[in-house]
Amino acid sequence: MAKQIEYNSILTEREFTETDKFRRARKARVLCDASGKVIGSVSEDGLFDLFGNEIAALKTEKYRPDKDGKQIRVADYASDKRVYRLAGDELYGVDGNATRFTGRILRKQRNVVKIALLGVLSAVLIAAIVLIALIHLPASETEKPIIEIKDNKGTWEAQGVVAVFGDTVRPGSKGEYNFVINNPHDIEMQYSFYIEPKYEGGTDLTQFPVMFRLRMNNVLMESEEWKTVDELKYDQTVILPDTKQSFTLEWQWPFESGSDDNDTLIGADGGKISLVLHLTAQAR
Repeated sequence: MAKQIEYNSILTEREFTETDKFRRARKARVLCDASGKVIGSVSEDGLFDLFGNEIAALKTEKYRPDKDGKQIRVADYASDKRVYRLAGDELYGVDGNATRFTGRILRKQRNVVKIALLGVLSAVLIAAIVLIALIHLPASETEKPIIEIKDNKGTWEAQGVVAVFGDTVRPGSKGEYNFVINNPHDIEMQYSFYIEPKYEGGTDLTQFPVMFRLRMNNVLMESEEWKTVDELKYDQTVILPDTKQSFTLEWQWPFESGSDDNDTLIGADGGKISLVLHLTAQAR
């Protein structure tokens, strides 16, 4: 059983109960106390409690060398009631000339517990095909199916939800999903599609962690480079009359994706990842 995420209300005035959901502020990074309990989040502009409410705003910032000579950001956040200082990754409460350690930014802490949490994420591609728009389709073709998409378990339409990732998806995992698009018409069809990520959690992700590549008839489309979900868009894929084309959607969650805050947040949030494939077609 996955370890229950624990919270510390040191930054939160209102009671935070077991039924409440942690909300990371937009473009903010998760903060935890010395024992690893989540205490809130911090962005370049503000400090936030467990509910995602701003408790202090940025007042000043500067850069200074740390003990290793590396330049770190030192930012003071203040409200009418209190002042906090973020020095690099560490947050301190400020009282006059005295400072008190409060917490640190949660990053690069992919231990076994975190990965186990990530392993229980939803790993399905929702086969919600956006209504396909066929433009200038000859009358003789209108009685045929608009489009048919199949994988090894049958048509998408019959399945409703299509399993792309298998049982789990976590940092370091990869795989592929195969499907076939059938053009049953006597004319060329031009297809466009993109993938929309869905994250059912308490906060917004700043970066979707899974990368993709698409093969058409076992040939990589455009380049060999892995693409983010925002970059994987194809607007003018042509399928010849009365033909089928096979596609392979390759995916990977890089273990060192450069998005440790996101990866950890997904585990802390206990959210679910799903994808919606938008597919449209028109007669050429």
